[in-house]
Amino acid sequence: IGFALTVLLGMARWINLLSNLPYWFILLPSWLSHLGLFWCHITSAKALSAFIAEANESRQRPDTNDHLERTEYLPLLQRSLKFGLKTGLISFAIFVFEILFYSRLAHGQLSMTSCFLPLWIIVFGGIIDGIICRTQHILRLLCWILTFVSMVCLCLRLDYNFDEIQWRIIVGPIVMVLSIASASLIYIVYGHQVGY
Repeated sequence: IGFALTVLLGMARWINLLSNLPYWFILLPSWLSHLGLFWCHITSAKALSAFIAEANESRQRPDTNDHLERTEYLPLLQRSLKFGLKTGLISFAIFVFEILFYSRLAHGQLSMTSCFLPLWIIVFGGIIDGIICRTQHILRLLCWILTFVSMVCLCLRLDYNFDEIQWRIIVGPIVMVLSIASASLIYIVYGHQVGY
């Protein structure tokens, strides 16, 4: 809800519907969402810790029905930590980007390339992971590349005054990424409905 409100308020300012809206107020719902995500990470870490403590305790009792070995809980722990770390780092990087972007909008001293610094790290990491480690589907790698192309075009237009780069060239790759994400979501929902 917070991210959607930020986009809504930003669009309202951009089309001059609410032209006097301060930038900090536009980004405030997004910042509150990051705070909510941080609270969710803490809550999930506590729940995981309680689950593992309970599993260890129940295995040590002689009357237990839990015959699972400790090693069978290890993959669950590894996946949970990996997911938590990945989402936490992505959320933190986007939060830093939002602060840098606010500084650019409010004071006008930062370049767009500098604002994108945390996102460059995420996008480069995704591309390298997709090419070298090959742990991603080809569509996911394509999404990382399209995002990179859009970021480069935006930086060239805003920082280096490349007016030859039209806005549709900048927005086009993002629309393609959103289309791929929407198609994937529809496929997942449809697959869930038909039972596979």
